[in-house]
Amino acid sequence: MPGNGFIEAVCPLHQYLTRVEAAAYLRRSVPTLKRWAAHGLGPPWRKIGGRVLYPLPSLRRFASGENPERPA
Repeated sequence: MPGNGFIEAVCPLHQYLTRVEAAAYLRRSVPTLKRWAAHGLGPPWRKIGGRVLYPLPSLRRFASGENPERPA
């Protein structure tokens, strides 16, 4: 499932998306991403400065059906 072209155009590959932005990118709800994270599912995320952030390259791989490595 492809993401939002706007987000892809304005976010360099090294950037992270917030949970709200990641939900929009994946066309899912924020509660769905929270549920996936609680069960160790969904795209990998990092906690940076107390915020849950999703690396854009990982979101792309997840959206394309690849199974990226989960964070430790």
